[in-house]
Amino acid sequence: MSQNSRNPNPVGFLKDTRQLSHNREAAYGERRPHIVPLGYIPPFQIVRELTDPNPSIIRLYRRQTGASEVITSDMTSTGFQVVTFPDYKIWVYPGTVPLLLSAFFEGVYYMTITDGGGNVLTREDFCWMHQAGMTGFVKMEWFHQRNMMLPFGHINFVAPFKYWHWFQTELGKPSYPVERDVDARNGVEYVNTIVSWKDQRFVTRGDENFMDALSLVQHMDTVNVFFLGDEINAFRVIVTPDWQTRGDEAEIEVEIRSDQIVVTNGDALDDFDYEAECLAAAFVALTLMNHGSAEYNGGFFINQSGQHVSLIGGQLVLINNGGVIDLYTYNGAGGDYTMMVLAANQIVYESDTSTYYRNHVTLHLVTPVITTINTTIPTAYVITGIGLPGTFVEVYGRVNSASLTETLLAVGTNTEFESGITFNPAGNTGFRVKCSTVNCQHFQVTPWKNVILGVGIGVGVIEGTFIVG
Repeated sequence: MSQNSRNPNPVGFLKDTRQLSHNREAAYGERRPHIVPLGYIPPFQIVRELTDPNPSIIRLYRRQTGASEVITSDMTSTGFQVVTFPDYKIWVYPGTVPLLLSAFFEGVYYMTITDGGGNVLTREDFCWMHQAGMTGFVKMEWFHQRNMMLPFGHINFVAPFKYWHWFQTELGKPSYPVERDVDARNGVEYVNTIVSWKDQRFVTRGDENFMDALSLVQHMDTVNVFFLGDEINAFRVIVTPDWQTRGDEAEIEVEIRSDQIVVTNGDALDDFDYEAECLAAAFVALTLMNHGSAEYNGGFFINQSGQHVSLIGGQLVLINNGGVIDLYTYNGAGGDYTMMVLAANQIVYESDTSTYYRNHVTLHLVTPVITTINTTIPTAYVITGIGLPGTFVEVYGRVNSASLTETLLAVGTNTEFESGITFNPAGNTGFRVKCSTVNCQHFQVTPWKNVILGVGIGVGVIEGTFIVG
């Protein structure tokens, strides 16, 4: 019974030493030992005829020195056993714990198993390494929930047996295949289901015996991959060899499909509201109108969509009376409104233009505005203004009013804005402030304020322009 046609063990055993990877003619004696944690013997299963003698001596060799040590009792005490079936028997070693040796040394090793009839199986080279030096490697474990039948017998998957192997490589090169189930009608696609996966890969190298073992991973129902502290439960593995020119070695790509599956089912969006409240408003007004205007006198307003909207008694509106804005209740007849008294810093939201107002008490309802820019220190301007409580502010500058490019110069809270934010103007002469909350970015912006250098003394406001000496 030969295993050479389909070797299940990542670090394989050969009956004829000429079949060892480094003894193949194309290898020219080059050795590629498998990486193994110090002290551990990789798991294996070897199917034998019922009449074959059982192992008598298991010996471990150190390749560099040629020194050897009999480890038969150590292997037996750490799990080696012979499992007998009606037609054959299997030598099984789980490799779950290290050997009980007095000392371990890093380096290249191989082992032999000699049965009672003098027949010798030789294992491929493996390299013992301290696990501290293997933290950047890929580790893969695989097993099946039932015994796996093979042409020469089966792999006896009984706990705690499972295969494991370390790869001196990294996991990466992800791809994201997508499967779309859609109905196409009148040139429009209507989604039934969209499924996407994340496939990751690593590349390793190995000979035919190693490729035999990896090819069987594709049949396993349980495959776990470990890399840099992550554990990936793979439900599909594809192993693809690319045989190199010499023919004794392949570059092997292992593709892993994880359980990170995203499924989206088609659904109507009619009732879906993605809008988030930027600020908690105490009152919501329908619109802003001017005192004495046709809208004011007629009890209606034209919204942003150009629609005529009639007011209903009890609804709230903002009224601008000579530059002073207050909140009013509409009483149900054109021109009949009652002003509401607000507490300091209460927020009013005007829904037609999505604008927030703050009750400033002295200035009534205001939107964010820059009040002063102190330019006493040319590299440390101080900008002050009125903002919205609980917001973050960003100070932007532009070189001149014709510039379409603006530069972020400073950030702060509304409290800092109202007490003064210091910033370097960096050659800019126009400035504005953008207000944000965690829910809404730049939901309100002040008008630009321009600084004219070399004119006047001090800081003043003339027609919305700051004149600075």
